[in-house]
Amino acid sequence: MMDAKKTLGEIVLKARLAQGLTQEEYAARFANPYDGEIAFVDTWITRLVDWLEETGRRDETLIIVAGDHGEGFHEHDEAEHGFFVYGSTMRVPLILSFPGRLTTPQTVPVPVALVDVFPTVVDLLGWESPPGLEGRSLAEACRTGSIDPVPVYGECEYPRMSFGWAGLRSLTTDRWKYIDAPRAELYDLRDDPGELNNILDTRKDIADKMRAALVDQVSRMSPDRYEARRTTLDAAAIAKLEALGYVAAPAAVADSTDNTALRDPKDMHPVFEAFTRALGMMNHDDFEKAAQILQRLSTESPESAEFHSVLGSTYLKLERYAEAQAAFEKRLEMAGPSPRPLCGLAEALQHQNRLQEAVVFYQQTIELSADWEPAHRELGTILSKMRQFPGAEIHWRRCVDLRPGHAHYLTNLGTVLLAQRRPSEAIPFLETALLDEPANEFAHRSLWQCYRAIGRRDDAVRALRAAKKALPGPSLIQCSLAWMLATAPAPSAEDTENAVRWAQECCEMLPVNVRHFDALAAAYAAQGEFEKAADVARQALAMAAKAGQLGVKGQIEARLGLYESGRPFVEGIAPRP
Repeated sequence: MMDAKKTLGEIVLKARLAQGLTQEEYAARFANPYDGEIAFVDTWITRLVDWLEETGRRDETLIIVAGDHGEGFHEHDEAEHGFFVYGSTMRVPLILSFPGRLTTPQTVPVPVALVDVFPTVVDLLGWESPPGLEGRSLAEACRTGSIDPVPVYGECEYPRMSFGWAGLRSLTTDRWKYIDAPRAELYDLRDDPGELNNILDTRKDIADKMRAALVDQVSRMSPDRYEARRTTLDAAAIAKLEALGYVAAPAAVADSTDNTALRDPKDMHPVFEAFTRALGMMNHDDFEKAAQILQRLSTESPESAEFHSVLGSTYLKLERYAEAQAAFEKRLEMAGPSPRPLCGLAEALQHQNRLQEAVVFYQQTIELSADWEPAHRELGTILSKMRQFPGAEIHWRRCVDLRPGHAHYLTNLGTVLLAQRRPSEAIPFLETALLDEPANEFAHRSLWQCYRAIGRRDDAVRALRAAKKALPGPSLIQCSLAWMLATAPAPSAEDTENAVRWAQECCEMLPVNVRHFDALAAAYAAQGEFEKAADVARQALAMAAKAGQLGVKGQIEARLGLYESGRPFVEGIAPRP
């Protein structure tokens, strides 16, 4: 056992001395993060208990401290938890304190289960017990220290659900522990508390009894008794699970009770450890090495659909899109539809510019998980690109519902509303986007056009000025502002001077853009320099003709006629119906 597992007393003592430290200061005081985490939690429990004492609530407050799992620290070669059902990870603290009703400290020497916690709470607090409540009350055991031993059930379905290997079930008494696996195990906990010596071959009589008891226990937990409900997780939930080291994709294994045809987790643990290393490499952006490991694992364990799914995600990061497509297709062939690989396949197709195919798989993703944010985002992007704005609007609205205040989503929703000639509806979304991202050029571009479209010229100019301030330097925004100032009904001298200067800067920045020269000509005309205006307009006219921009060419010809007759161009803006 490693040094990380120090005595609880030593850790608690350090925690007492460390009260008042921040979590970062704990990290400096405790060399091992495991010790520091225990101490940090203990300190906050201490603060809670102290507050209860100070307020006179301690005697009538039931406090329960329980662990959800232990950590392996390489006992049985398990580095963390969740893969095996040995005591190193299954045995957890269970502490109850209720000074007003449990007056004498007791220690219960026989195994009990976490399923017993709620019945105990019900009993100790005098509540009415709901029908069908599982577990048993430990209240009397807390008072006397004595309770009849009852076998405790445990299971681990992680190897089966994620990798297609055998699941594990265990039954523990005050002396024996039996583990149901392709190669079953039996341990005498009295002589071998570390579960190091499998005595199944020499104590077949005990093993048979324990196996029969386990089968009976499982039969009483049959689906006929409980309503099992499937649920779908959204992308954010799965990302959180993956960050904690959990894999959420199911394997293609139908019968959870038949382990005989599946591989024993004891044999597959090196494969699992390699997979864990690959995930760590992905977390550190070493996708090339992760891909190499995952390629090997998918060959060593071809029944593990999850390896193909994660390999596909790795290929996406490496921009190897055809290989990502193949990996996700293999995962879907093996284990059926699931949001993550469907979305990954769609992304791989999207990057290969196979947009119609990508749309189909993004839609299938949403059919399985209605709130799968990446699928809505990419559908909004693709449909916007294909100018299918009503469909794009649906998905950008869903993105905004899922992530209110997200500037990118708000901008795109506003933009597709503008594209559908609904500028008044677009304005609030674009203004909200700019509150979060004042330098959001796309939101600025759409916002001033919305104001212009509904005839609010002053607001359009105000929006362009704000954009110019947030986005300094020559840009399309600056050219648009120069145009609006130059074509106003009665521009001030300062506005026309700025319009000329800003339009000149835009022409120098991008001397092939017809609109920049058109704006400069209008600015010169607004200043009364009609000869200059006409010269620049002719230059813009030639550029438009050369580029085949016939509509723009016709507009510039009309304006050139004004400049040649000594008149400026004044833009008339009428609101759209």
